[in-house]
Order: sequence, then structure tokens, then C-alpha cells
Amino acid sequence: MAGQQLCRDLLRKCPWHLFRQCGAQTDSIIISALADPLPFSLGADTTLCLGSSLWLSHSQTQLNNLWVDNSTSDSLLVQAAGTYWLEISNACGSLRDSIEVDYLSPPAAFSLGNDSLLCEGASLLLQPTGPSLDFLWQDGSTNSSYLVHSAALYWVEGRNVCGAKRDSIVIDYLMPPAPLFLGNDSILCAGDSLWLFFPLQNQVNYQWSDGQTDPWRWVDEKGDFRLTASNSCGVEEGSISLDFIEAPVISLPSDTILCEGEILTLDLYDPEISFYQWQDGSKRPGFIIDMPGIYEAQLGNSCDTSSATFVVGYEPCECKVFLGNAFSPNNDGHNDAFMPVYNCNADFVTFSIFNKWGQQVFKANALDAAWDGSFKGSSCPEGVYVWFLEYEWTDEGIGKKLVKRGSVTLIR
Repeated sequence: MAGQQLCRDLLRKCPWHLFRQCGAQTDSIIISALADPLPFSLGADTTLCLGSSLWLSHSQTQLNNLWVDNSTSDSLLVQAAGTYWLEISNACGSLRDSIEVDYLSPPAAFSLGNDSLLCEGASLLLQPTGPSLDFLWQDGSTNSSYLVHSAALYWVEGRNVCGAKRDSIVIDYLMPPAPLFLGNDSILCAGDSLWLFFPLQNQVNYQWSDGQTDPWRWVDEKGDFRLTASNSCGVEEGSISLDFIEAPVISLPSDTILCEGEILTLDLYDPEISFYQWQDGSKRPGFIIDMPGIYEAQLGNSCDTSSATFVVGYEPCECKVFLGNAFSPNNDGHNDAFMPVYNCNADFVTFSIFNKWGQQVFKANALDAAWDGSFKGSSCPEGVYVWFLEYEWTDEGIGKKLVKRGSVTLIR
């Protein structure tokens, strides 16, 4: 009898007897016990890196195998994500186990952003992105974001079981422009110049009010100079006002002849003049002339000193002229105009007035001509003005001529 395999339970329940009649005959049978399939495992659910594979198998023998793909081999090669199961069986029973296999890609490239320039006091939150990544920052921290407060090179590494990617960013800080101080407002002497300079900053644009972009400059003219310093973090402005003083200009009359008994009053007052001195040592701005002689005036300011002389003579006069030494053209009806007053009938008159710069501001030929303190329709400033008067008259058929010069103070 051929050998047979019986389940172990069946073997225990089947008794065997041998009967012999009329002789003897010998036969044999081999009976072996078949075990039930044992519990098995394909392993715990797992995640594989993209491109890798996994062999699934079990260690039991004399079993029938049926895989999820209907294959019957002893093992199965896994190369894609999915649920894989295996059923093992024999005549005594069957068992099944399954495993979930997933695939994970290595980290994709990510970016912390472009290198950045921040203003002083600002912060920046760095937030890399990537699914299922663990992060490692340059300082060893592992948070998913990093708050930047200072200039440095920052990097982060994004990791999973299949690899790592790294990105970095350089953060720098920009200082706003510092306050500008160009110096105190100043008064310089004519011909001098001033070097305007200050500590320069990197990454700051400079521009003067006249359009010049060189931050440092020489200045040799009167004016208000304003400088703007700017960058993306702020704006600062500085300014300085400069004035220039010329050497004193002395406006004395030319040599002149006065009528006997006539008094000539000179007033050289100028707010920019700090020093006055006449030929007799007096130090007043004004001087009264009532006798013939040579007269000298010295004027000084913080920059220079000037001097001038003129000669005064006296003679008898039949025709005299009178002029004041000050007037106030404020339309109050009192002393609003400056004009000569004659005690005779003059035949010809030329009356001229000049400012301290030598510019003629008034001229007339009429006997009743009067100056109202204006020039070309605009009011002239307060100050001392020099006048010239040339007039002619006839005395007993004889033509006579006299030239006079003096000064008048315009008060507003």
C-alpha cells in the first residue's frame, strides 16, 4: 500500500487490526502525520524609499502558497506601494497574513528665500516647507521655523528616512542714515570758502538742494544749503546758512563847496560795520561838518577796514539849498519823502540818490522832485543812502553852479 499522509488528529482516532486466515501474507503501509500550517508574519507595515524593493516570504515547508497577485512561489518581490497578502495551506487548513507597504520620496528642494537686507530692529521668520520632514538649523535647533534678529548666514536641513536637502540665506542689516550736522550758520569774509563735511555712511545716498550728489563740498557763496541723506530704512536732513561780508564801502561826498553858514551832516551807519573813526579820533557813525577842511573816515567790520577822504570848502552863496538827514516813507503824512528845498529860483537841477552798493535808485531834474524811498516800484530797505545835487541859478545876470553831496537815512 502506498504511503499516505494523515492529519495528526485523524491518526490518533483510527485503530488498525490484522486478520490472518488460511495462510499468511505480509504487506506494509507508511503513515506520516501532517501538521497544521503554523502562524506566520510578513512583517510590520513599512515605508520604503522610492526606488527600493522588499522580498516577502515565510519559512514553512510542504505548504501551498497563494499571493495577492495569484502567484504561488515561495517569495514575492515588492516594488510598489500597496497591500500585500499571502495565504499558506495544506490538507489540514490555511492561514493568511498581510502587510501594508508605502513609498516615500526623498526631500524635494526648498528655499528659505533670497538673501535679504533688513532695517535695524526688524526681524524675519524663516519657514521652510516640505511634507513629513524633520528640520535641523545651523544652531542645532529643530523647530519648523526660525526667527532672525541679527545679521548672519542661516541654513536649515530638511530630512526624512530617504535623504536630506539643505538651503541657506544671508541676512544683513542696514542702518538708517545718521543725523546730519553741517555746522552752525556762519558769516564769512568775501573771498573765503567753507569745507562742508561729516562722517559718511555706507549704503546711503546723498543729495544737496541744488542737485549735487557729492556729499562733501566747498562753499564760497551766500545761501542756504540743505543736504538729504536717504536709504530704504530712513531719511535725514541737515542744513546750514552762509552769509559773506564784503570789505566796508565808504560813501563820502566828493570834494564839495558849501555855502557859508551851511552845515553838512554825514551818517555812515551800517549794521554790518563794527568800527568807525574820523580824522579827529571820534568813533561815531556820523559827523557834522561846519568848516572847511580835509575829512577822513575809517570803517571796519570783522573782515577788513576801509578809509576815504574828501575836501570841503566854503564860499558866500546867494542861492542855498536845504535837505534833511533822515525820512520815513510810511505814508503817515509826516516826512514821507526826501527832497531839496531852495531859497532861490534855480534854473537847472540834477538830483541823484545811490544805495551803499553804488547803485542809482533815484534821479530827477525837476525842482520839486522828491524820492519816496522806492526803486522800480519796490520799497528800498532801511539804511544810509548818498545823494548828489547839482543846481544852477543866475545872480545879477551871472550864471552860477553848485554841486552838493550828502547822505540821508531811510527809516521804516
